[in-house]
Amino acid sequence: MASVDEVKVLPFGSTKLEDTLIGRQSNVISYGSVMGNASLFGTDVEQAREVAIFRKDNCGGLTVAACDGLVRDAINYRLLRMATWTAAAAATPVLAGEARKLIASKGKQPTVIPDRDRYTADQDLPNVYDKQLDLPGLDRPVRLVNTDFAPNKGALAAMYSDQIRKMSDTSNANCVDCSEIAQKLFDAAKGEGKIIEVRPSRSGDLNLYEHGAIVNSQYYHQVYSDGRYIFDPAISQIPIPKGDWEKHIRAINPGGVKFSDKPQGLR
Repeated sequence: MASVDEVKVLPFGSTKLEDTLIGRQSNVISYGSVMGNASLFGTDVEQAREVAIFRKDNCGGLTVAACDGLVRDAINYRLLRMATWTAAAAATPVLAGEARKLIASKGKQPTVIPDRDRYTADQDLPNVYDKQLDLPGLDRPVRLVNTDFAPNKGALAAMYSDQIRKMSDTSNANCVDCSEIAQKLFDAAKGEGKIIEVRPSRSGDLNLYEHGAIVNSQYYHQVYSDGRYIFDPAISQIPIPKGDWEKHIRAINPGGVKFSDKPQGLR
């Protein structure tokens, strides 16, 4: 545990922030919580231990994101019970003790809150960083997904969803055009990136690699790209580095192709 003096490390001109941090450190030293005597539910260590036990007892079978939502809802439910009983002057020691317990709200599904680049917690995303992929026209395997430049998480989660799988399954009567899949992935990425369209130099002469085989005589193809990777479930659920994908497309189309981020579709 740091002392107050050890917290005083901020540069000159940061007095207000320094005072805030010193105050929080003093609270930790005196009360075991950054909230000080305003902490209603014990020290920070005790609360962390309580959350860990709650997750163990209540999150079986849930994704990490859903478990996070369940914990958040339980904390809010606890605050609501405390406020209700206090307002009604009913907070006897016994009831207060019950109100302080972290329990799940009955009959309520956990709230999962996505942000701009998070449709699910990182731990729920598939591991795509060590998956090897071979494509026709390349003299080496596709480069591995770079951990320092991760694919868009929303689009990645969508690639492994049942909805995208069914949309791209050509044996399924409900399969759809590539443009609809690209749009769906773009939406999942919250508008980050672009839809890329490839067209043959000669109309109707585009070759594509889909579901393990070359498909001929296509007019165009659209895919979603987050700027670094191409997301094309007809090839693989694994995002493909954009440069490798373009090289692959050019190799299987010796007649020439054109790429554009202004898709036109059928025309």
